[in-house]
Amino acid sequence: MTSRLQPSATRLDSPAALAAILLPATVGVMTPFLSPITVGGLVDVAGWSEKEAGLLIAAEMNAFAWSGLAGIIWLNRVPWRVVSLVACFLFVFANIASCISSNDALVLWRVLSGVGAGTLIALCYGALAQSAKPHRNYAFFSMSQMALAMACLTVLPVAIRLNESAESSIASILRTLGVSDGLGMNAYFGALAVLGGVAMMAAFWAPRRPERPPEAAAAISSERNIVKIIITLAMLAAIFTLMASHQSIWTYAERLGASAGIKPASLGLALSFGTLAGFIGAFSAAAVSTRINRPLVIAVIFGLHILALLILLTNLNKTGFVIAILLHKFAWNFMIPYQLGMMAEIDRGGRAAILSTFITSMGISAGAAVAAYAVSGFGYAGVIFASMLLAVGYFLIMQILDARLRPANPLHSLFYRRKEQQA
Repeated sequence: MTSRLQPSATRLDSPAALAAILLPATVGVMTPFLSPITVGGLVDVAGWSEKEAGLLIAAEMNAFAWSGLAGIIWLNRVPWRVVSLVACFLFVFANIASCISSNDALVLWRVLSGVGAGTLIALCYGALAQSAKPHRNYAFFSMSQMALAMACLTVLPVAIRLNESAESSIASILRTLGVSDGLGMNAYFGALAVLGGVAMMAAFWAPRRPERPPEAAAAISSERNIVKIIITLAMLAAIFTLMASHQSIWTYAERLGASAGIKPASLGLALSFGTLAGFIGAFSAAAVSTRINRPLVIAVIFGLHILALLILLTNLNKTGFVIAILLHKFAWNFMIPYQLGMMAEIDRGGRAAILSTFITSMGISAGAAVAAYAVSGFGYAGVIFASMLLAVGYFLIMQILDARLRPANPLHSLFYRRKEQQA
C-alpha cells in the first residue's frame, strides 16, 4: 500500500503526540474492558440483578457510541486539545459523582461518563487514521488498553469485596495501604476518576490536527463512490459483529468464572492473565500487519475464538475457564487493530475510523444487551451460542472484504473479472 503523507501526518507518530492521544483514550475505553467488574460488583455488592447490571452497561455504551459519532463533525473543525480536555473533565466529574450517588441516579452519571469516554475514543481513532503508520499505532493503542486493564482487573475485584478472610498478595497490599474492608463499587468509580485526572494532564500535549489528510489505498481510490461506500459499510458491519460477539461473552466473564467455582481473588487474576493474552494479541497484530496472507490470518483467529467458546460450553472448571479467557482475549485484541488497519486503507481522512467508534460502541452495547436477555432466558449457554453466531458473521464479512482489498486473495477475481472484461 502506498500513499502520500503530509509532514503533519508523520508528526502524529512522534512519541509525545502518540502518548497525548493514546493515554486519555486508554482510560476512556476501560468501561467496556472492565464491564465484568461492574456486573460482578453490582450483583454481589449492590444487590442488582444480572439483567439490571447488564442493561446498565448497555446504557453507558450507548452514550459512548453516540458521543463518538459526533466526532465526524468536530474532527477537522475543533482543536484536538480542547476536545480532549473537555472530554477528560466530563469523565472525571461523572465518576466522582458515581461514587456519591444513589442507585436511582447512577444511570445518569454512567451515561455522562460514557459521553466523555466516547469522545476520547473518537479523537484517538480519527487521529491514528491520519498518522503515517496506522496499523502499528492502532496496535499500540490495543497494547496500552491491555496493560491498564490487566492492572485494574488484578486489583479491583479484591478492592470491591475485601474482607477479613481474603488471602492474596493484592489483599495484603491493600491492608498495608489502610484498606481493611471492601470499598464496594466506589473502588471502581474512584479508580476511573483518578485515571481520568492523569489523562487530563496528558491531554495538554495533544497534537494539532493535520491540514489535509493522507490518501486512501490505491485499491480503494480507483473505485467509484458507491462502491467505496458499500465497502466501508461492510467493514463497519464486520466491526459490529466482532464487538457484539466478544462483548456478549466478556460482559458475563466474571459470572462464568464464579459458576466454575473460582474465588474472587483468583478470578481477578484469571481475567488479568486474559488481558495479558490480549496484549500479546495486539502485539502480534502489529508484528504481522500485512506481512502474512490475510485470509489465513483471519481464519486462524476465528478458529481460536470458536475454540474458546466451545471450551466455555463444557463442564467448566478453573483450568478450562482460564484457557478459554486466554484464547478469547487473544483473538479479540488481535482482530481489533487488524480491522482498524483495514479501515485506514479504505479512508485515510479519519471519518470512517470515527464512524467505526460508533459502530464499535453499538456492537459492544448490543453484545451486552443480547447477553443480558440471553442469560435471563437461556442461561450462560444462550450467551455462548449467540456469540458463536455473530463470530461466523464477522468471519465471512472479513474474508469477502479482503478479497476486495487484496489481489492475492483467491476470491479477488470474482469481484474484478467483470471490470477486466470491460477494459
